[in-house]
Amino acid sequence: MSIEHSSPRQSRGKPRKSYRVEDEYSFLDEDEDGSAPFGKQTPSVQNGDDDDGDDFMPDAQEEEAEYEEEDEVVEEEEDSSEEHANSDESPAPTPKRNARDARNARVPQAVPTTPDVIPKRRYNDPRYKDMADNIPSPVIFKKGGGIKVRVVDTDTQLRTRGIPDFDKIGGHEPRLKNLFGPDVHHLRPVLESRDYWFPQETFPIRSYKKNKPDDAEVGSLRRSFFEAEGAREKENEVLKTWYANTGSHAFAKAQTTNKLTADEAKQYMITPGSDTMNVLAGPVNTPQVNTLARGAYMSIAKPFPGDQERRGWLFNLGSWVQDAQWATNEESSTQYLAVAIDQRPTSGDQPKPLEQPKAPAFNPTEPFPASIQIWSFEADDVGDLDASKEPQLELVICTDWGAPKHLRWCPVAATDMTEETKDAGSRPIVATAAGTVGIWSLDRPGTLRTPDATHHNPRPWFYQQLADTYILTVSSGWPSNPQFLSISTADGFARLFDLRSPNADTTASIRGRTLCLTQAWHEHTQSFVMPDEHYILRHTPIRRYYHNLYSMRLENSITRVATSPVHPGVLIGGVDGDIQASNPIMRITNYKIMPWQQKWFVHEWRGPIVRMPAKPTIGEDVTMTEVEPAEQPDGDTVPELQAGESADGTKKVPQEVLSQPLVRITEGYKAGQTGIAHSTSANATKRGNPEVGRSISIFEELTAITALAWNPNLKFGTWAVAGMASGLLRVEDVGI
Repeated sequence: MSIEHSSPRQSRGKPRKSYRVEDEYSFLDEDEDGSAPFGKQTPSVQNGDDDDGDDFMPDAQEEEAEYEEEDEVVEEEEDSSEEHANSDESPAPTPKRNARDARNARVPQAVPTTPDVIPKRRYNDPRYKDMADNIPSPVIFKKGGGIKVRVVDTDTQLRTRGIPDFDKIGGHEPRLKNLFGPDVHHLRPVLESRDYWFPQETFPIRSYKKNKPDDAEVGSLRRSFFEAEGAREKENEVLKTWYANTGSHAFAKAQTTNKLTADEAKQYMITPGSDTMNVLAGPVNTPQVNTLARGAYMSIAKPFPGDQERRGWLFNLGSWVQDAQWATNEESSTQYLAVAIDQRPTSGDQPKPLEQPKAPAFNPTEPFPASIQIWSFEADDVGDLDASKEPQLELVICTDWGAPKHLRWCPVAATDMTEETKDAGSRPIVATAAGTVGIWSLDRPGTLRTPDATHHNPRPWFYQQLADTYILTVSSGWPSNPQFLSISTADGFARLFDLRSPNADTTASIRGRTLCLTQAWHEHTQSFVMPDEHYILRHTPIRRYYHNLYSMRLENSITRVATSPVHPGVLIGGVDGDIQASNPIMRITNYKIMPWQQKWFVHEWRGPIVRMPAKPTIGEDVTMTEVEPAEQPDGDTVPELQAGESADGTKKVPQEVLSQPLVRITEGYKAGQTGIAHSTSANATKRGNPEVGRSISIFEELTAITALAWNPNLKFGTWAVAGMASGLLRVEDVGI
């Protein structure tokens, strides 16, 4: 006798004849009596599925709960005669009795020997063990609590994320299709990006041509291959007209500005840092100490006599650099940089570090004077940073609502906007500590304040709870995918949303063990980049946001990451003051390739020498030399301070230098292939204890890199800026 399995779990694993919505979920259109409405025909569901109407797979936890519940209930089985099998009438409901009552009953229960139907959810019943072993279960529990549907036809398999897992067989081509899409228009941009920028290993190539992208040299600056060609130019006139007729007048009416004198502006530029900073830089064997006053700057070529190839400037802004961003200015040779630094209230008693009575991240501060500095830099005819023309402080925007922490320019200039980019320049996105996200449209009526309005509270067109905790970072997929929004939260997850349907189209990344304080959109690999707890830079592609791809690594925690829209180079900076650059395209397209990395420079800060464990003799100049220490538990070398002149005639360090903070900047590093995985054995040997393994290093707080950005303009894409917690800001043309 043939035995059929009527469990609803088995029916869900069967391939459907059609994936049309009206055929798949036509049971939703049935009337209460089970009949189909006029004009529609409900397909019959076989093998007893009419008692379980939904076709959604249960969670693993729910399935286990059902099995446990069945152990306490004994269900009487129906007679499996042909009359019942061929009857159109529904069988009467069978009463259920408690297991204890069933055991105490005097009348034995009749159990069929060869039933036509195996009871639902009774695979573990010993009476049907032999038959259940021969029937494949449609639900297979995978590692991690997920479920997998066993099907025969791979074209109709159910997929929880809409796309299949990575192909187990195949090589380069299946992997690219899994990451970027199965069609030619999906693969062509990434393959063109790979072939075009293969000469760029770390830093961007300086060459640039203003002609068509096809005429540009391979590896030079150009816009992304994922951006539709001609889209900017085709819609440029539309937004030009809007800004000239509406936008500029609306901004002028909504903003109230006053010009301040130098004395009036002093209170807006007060910083908690020191007035001067000593900087040790130059060749390794003959470094120089230069003193920078607050607000002063010097050329980065000054510590290198005879070397005029270095194009850049080093600023002392006096306090922690919160953010630094380049303005969009494609055609002009003058480039503008907005900088925000740490500023604090000038009135009232200020709590000491780590002694805040309340959590400052969740409590609003009282308004206080602060400012944003706008600096200008000049370029030569070919787009290189002109080191012969000094930078200028063009404008200081003074406010009374507190110090800004993050800056974002409009991604396109008013004269370069298109209809597509209008939504991304004119729609600011704000994320809050409560887990909500709000989006406003500047061109929407009622958004900008009118001059006669006293209390103005513009409503966002999008306001929704996207997380249950603090949102740390927010980034969009502009320019090719501005509809995608990525956020990182304090619970360790990063989440991707499609703003067109944020409730349905959303996914989460792999959970991290540390807070993700920085992320950026990498246009050339169609992925969001962010650090993880292993000091590695991970890529989360929009098609596989839940899958991590790794491309760069530092020796310590990553604090900042920066990407460029005109070349694939990525900059990352860490708590140890290390900044490195790499091109991740080769690594993402071919995971067997070992990526190249190169240090831009390393920034180190130390406090006054009197705070160090080894103190020099008071009142004498000293020379610092490294000697072999005594028996140390961690195996590290400790510098020993000795007074007097060394044997080789090294000059002494004056006391005025030792008594003040000092910054050391080292540069000129070679490129190398460091690899993604850390060397556990080498690291354990360095630490001195092979059984401990890798440890977490702690650095001075003011050593960290706190701001990174590439110049987004096509002609000046090799310009980079780095801000440090010590108050130093470095602007340099790093093109090669």
